[in-house]
Amino acid sequence: MKDFWRYTAGVFLGMAAVSLIALFLSLATFDEGLWLWLRVALSALLLLAGLYFGLYFGVLRGRKDKMYEISMEKQREARGVEPTEEEKGRYFSVKKGILGAFIAAAPGFLLAVLVSALSLAGADVTMIEASLRLGMGLYLGLAEFVMPGLLPHIFVPLTLLLPAAFALGYLDGPNQYAKMMKQIEQGKRRRRRRRRRVPNEEG
Repeated sequence: MKDFWRYTAGVFLGMAAVSLIALFLSLATFDEGLWLWLRVALSALLLLAGLYFGLYFGVLRGRKDKMYEISMEKQREARGVEPTEEEKGRYFSVKKGILGAFIAAAPGFLLAVLVSALSLAGADVTMIEASLRLGMGLYLGLAEFVMPGLLPHIFVPLTLLLPAAFALGYLDGPNQYAKMMKQIEQGKRRRRRRRRRVPNEEG
């Protein structure tokens, strides 16, 4: 369970970093003097960059967990020593990848639901919405230009977009590990072929 919570905390901190960086760049770049199309394009690029970061982080973590799992299983087969529960907790797990990412998203999701519900009820959500917008920096620029009439309700589904990227990246970890091992094996075969050719050429 320790590794599950470490993964969850990593996703949460990664999401927070992406949001704050995107919010800072939005405030620094999207002033009123820029053309609307350029502002929308830059907002879209920020969104794509943030989602790519989530996928990349997830892939790295999923690949690492799969590599650890295979290494431990090889040791178990060679030595006959069963891994501990804590060690098994570091194995690749679909549940870890999905559940951990969406637990990390829960605070933002619940806040977005609260703001949406209060807004529909006609309550003043200025202070709460300000906190929500702080966490929605990745989507804020694009959402304000493309769907201004749906704010703050559009933030409810958007809070799940970045954690979904983390989860999808994590689930692709085993595939990326297999590709990495294939490339390593291909590299070894090429080196062996070169070594065989060199003596023949010298002879």
